[in-house]
Amino acid sequence: MNQKQDLSSPKTSWLQLVWSVICAAFGVQNNKNRERDFADKNNLKWFIVAGILFTITFILTIYALVVFALKLAT
Repeated sequence: MNQKQDLSSPKTSWLQLVWSVICAAFGVQNNKNRERDFADKNNLKWFIVAGILFTITFILTIYALVVFALKLAT
């Protein structure tokens, strides 16, 4: 991809950002979306923040499910 195409590429929307983080977390992100996501280097900080928030949310969700399951078992 040349630089002229990179400058004219549309910004990544919040929905695309969230979907890309989820797909990347589970290892199913395709190359086309990965290239789109990182075409604008300014998006990098938002992907890092979204990835950290997703990881924290995922861990807390698993923890809550385990606690719930243990309460049901006793």
